[in-house]
Amino acid sequence: MAVYDRRVVSALVIRLLGPPEIERDGVIVAPPRGHKAWAVLAYVVLAERPVPRTQLAGLVFGDADDPRGALRWTLAQLRRALGVAGALQHPRDKIPPMESSPAQVTRVRGPAAPPSQ
Repeated sequence: MAVYDRRVVSALVIRLLGPPEIERDGVIVAPPRGHKAWAVLAYVVLAERPVPRTQLAGLVFGDADDPRGALRWTLAQLRRALGVAGALQHPRDKIPPMESSPAQVTRVRGPAAPPSQ
């Protein structure tokens, strides 16, 4: 299970509607590079159960010479963006859903609505 250390990141917001962004403790962080990194993050954030690495690698990186290697590199990039070394890791070759962590994760949130007049 991915475990977040609240001393490192106490609030994590992942926005997938509108321009995607990651916010840690109220600060927008440097985004992961590329559409496929966002696809991996979105898939994991929206997953209801652990996602097998082989399945995710084939789905997102099926055209790569080394799909699992591409997934490993992308997961490392996402861990840096999320700010938690153990995020998106699981001992049984599956990536746990983000909701399984004790951190406050907003799974999907669009841009703030404009004030009504």
